[in-house]
Amino acid sequence: MMKSGTKLILFAFLFMTVATSIMAQNEPTSGTKSKHPINGYRIFLEGGLGFDEQNATYYLSIIQGGQIIPQLFVGGGLMINGLMYETPRSYTGSVFGVDYNEFIPFVSVRYDIVPRKVTPFIEGRLGYRLLLSKERGASGSSSNGRVTTYYEIEKADFGKMYLSPSVGVRVRHFNFALSLDIGSVSADVNGNYNKYHIEENILIPTARLSFDFGARR
Repeated sequence: MMKSGTKLILFAFLFMTVATSIMAQNEPTSGTKSKHPINGYRIFLEGGLGFDEQNATYYLSIIQGGQIIPQLFVGGGLMINGLMYETPRSYTGSVFGVDYNEFIPFVSVRYDIVPRKVTPFIEGRLGYRLLLSKERGASGSSSNGRVTTYYEIEKADFGKMYLSPSVGVRVRHFNFALSLDIGSVSADVNGNYNKYHIEENILIPTARLSFDFGARR
């Protein structure tokens, strides 16, 4: 738990530092600009954090693309993703986890519903998971009072498809969205008396904060 907390703190500090620097460099010095994206090149710098009862995810991403019309954005992104998976408690009586680090290229389609001071939007993302590193599964034990069974995750693999629909709001350069990171996982949990094979779909609620630049005249 201490190790995961340290990762999150470093992640948040890095994200805010980079975002603040880019915002300062992109602040207009003279003239006026539209409050809403029009046509042209647009870039997003983003961080995300999500969790459910068993899993947690946190990431940094950059998205670049074109504002096709004032409401429609189409682009591509690159994401560095950290994912912590835990086996369901019902399988073993205890919870054992494994940590992943992934690189995910993805496409993004975003539609601003009504351009206003506070602009609601919807977005869909589709990508492909590329494993960077994976820690060995944690081990543990459970007991029914007579027999103690020792368990460990022998193997856990996530489906390669990355899918994430979201809804959010934009206020000037700030974007806040709530999304679902959708995926699947299979895992083999071995014990000295029992062995479990797990296949399940996961839906991780995720909060995103991003800063966008460009496409304003």
